[in-house]
Amino acid sequence: YGKHVLMEKPIGRTMEEARQMAGAARDAGTGLMVAENYRFLPTIIRAKELMALGYVGNLRSVNVIGDWAGVPGGWRTSLEMSGGGSFIDGGIHLVDALVNLGGMPESLYAAAPPKVLGKDGEDGMAVVAHLPGGAVGTISYSNGTPRSRPKAEIVVAGTKETLTFDPFGDTIERESLEGRTTEPVKGGTGSSAMLLEFRASIFENREPVMSAEEGINDLAVVLAAYRSVESDGPVSLS
Repeated sequence: YGKHVLMEKPIGRTMEEARQMAGAARDAGTGLMVAENYRFLPTIIRAKELMALGYVGNLRSVNVIGDWAGVPGGWRTSLEMSGGGSFIDGGIHLVDALVNLGGMPESLYAAAPPKVLGKDGEDGMAVVAHLPGGAVGTISYSNGTPRSRPKAEIVVAGTKETLTFDPFGDTIERESLEGRTTEPVKGGTGSSAMLLEFRASIFENREPVMSAEEGINDLAVVLAAYRSVESDGPVSLS
């Protein structure tokens, strides 16, 4: 695509790699976009709209769940090649949802459950994060959960409403003290919208929505979770 690049997530295995990638693109005048489809999911986009319009009220919590059963293969089984276990690979999607809806965590604590898959690195991660404004964010991710089908759910709770939805679904449950309503959304995987955004950033000669900096933020949260597991303590993301 000429001087524009669309690269897979994560943007790197380490912060040094990620910054080198972003710097090389900047120095070369190349547009760099990270292929993070969760940033373009219709459910998440609509949830953000409802939050911005004030329906949710002051944010209290964002809870993101992704549980499924799957055995990775190839480079995904190598700690050196992937930069970690399942969390840096699949779990980074959930990180992006949390950062997008709740803001960049100020600090976090993470723990990894006992492994069930024969691979390098972890096959699950639980994260509790302090979000801007005092809200709390949680992530529960695993690809070693014995389920017949994947479970994906996001719950955004504020002082006025609670939004509950499957990120790949076509509805958002809106609940308040007055009752519950179901709001339909387009649904989908976000992949088409992601590619359209990449195309638009080229023709409009602008930075894409899912820029290198956004990819670096997601990676920073993942690596902070790894540091927390290693130290068994909270980690700041100053």
